[in-house]
Amino acid sequence: MLLFFILITSSFASSKELPSQRLAIDDGGILAVDSVDLAIVGNTRAANAMLDKKRAIGGTGAKDVLGDITAQNMVSSLDFLVHLGDMVPSSSLANWKEFGSVFSGLVDGTTAPPSALRRIPMLPVVGDRDCVKSPHCKEFSKVFPGFGQEIGYGRVATWQGFDLSAANGKKWRVVVIDSNKEALGSRWREQSTWLQKAVREPGQGLLVFVHESPIARRKGQATEAIQELMDLIGTNAPLLSLKGVFSAGVANNQLYLPEGALGPIHVVAGGGGAPGHDLHLGVKGDGSEPALDLGFSRAIEQLVSGYESLEKPPSEKSFHQALGTETFDGFPRVVSAGDFPPHGWWKLTIHDEGLRLIWRAKGASGSFADQGVWTWSREAGWKAK
Repeated sequence: MLLFFILITSSFASSKELPSQRLAIDDGGILAVDSVDLAIVGNTRAANAMLDKKRAIGGTGAKDVLGDITAQNMVSSLDFLVHLGDMVPSSSLANWKEFGSVFSGLVDGTTAPPSALRRIPMLPVVGDRDCVKSPHCKEFSKVFPGFGQEIGYGRVATWQGFDLSAANGKKWRVVVIDSNKEALGSRWREQSTWLQKAVREPGQGLLVFVHESPIARRKGQATEAIQELMDLIGTNAPLLSLKGVFSAGVANNQLYLPEGALGPIHVVAGGGGAPGHDLHLGVKGDGSEPALDLGFSRAIEQLVSGYESLEKPPSEKSFHQALGTETFDGFPRVVSAGDFPPHGWWKLTIHDEGLRLIWRAKGASGSFADQGVWTWSREAGWKAK
């Protein structure tokens, strides 16, 4: 009887514990490998009636997206997963336990995996929802033990920097930043001071991971906070050293080269499975800003056109509105998240010759495929393949 009581008590206690995930690398560390393959995704949180009541809902697809990342990890091993935030609807115990369960087949952690497949560590980025009931991110720091730095007075840094070193020995600097200025409070100034130093010696180039998108097609403008952080990077990093900014503040996928091939690529990787946002493309050919990369625009059009072969395709109106054809010629194009779910993820490879970026997304058939490929080299900059 006593043994039974101990077992029940132990089980009840463990049910109250937050799951924890293995970090890819410590703050200030160096990861040296021949090449580095990263899976990048954001907005995998579950649907929520309050959060999504005004959102164009194309269903939830996080399990499908994670399933494809897991499958790709079996084919060609990934080094780690970068999650760009909005992992949970709120920072409650129940939400984090569900997160641990959903990710248990891919991410190495305390939640038992459903199979013996190889699991990978994770690099977390704080999203809008991930510390919503915990301003100091104490639960977040327990789910990802060792993330950031202890900065005193019971406060946790939600920013991090480290170096990736490819086979040629040349490093790439990676910084993870938090644009939620109001939630950071006194920590905002500390992050700003840290960031100015962190970007000064980027080696081959600088890669930035942040939840809020500094450049994106969405309702409203980017906040002053993310613009302030980007200005700090622009002021303190060497000229032309910024190579990529990866964010997930919008629940769809977008890609920009606002400064041309030699400038940084801006990727919105927010199609991780949460109910999606419609993608507003503007009037075809009007040059409205921000202007999507032409290679990405072609990939979107091809993805939308694939739905025409379905037995029950979306309405003609949806196709014409997305492609700017027929009665929608000359009117703003909108890719409906309900008719064309924006679920997908991105793979970034860092190797001797430069960078390779692949967008994988779910097509009309329900299977995932490479929808677009971009490469970066020192000679040519960014180029769509």
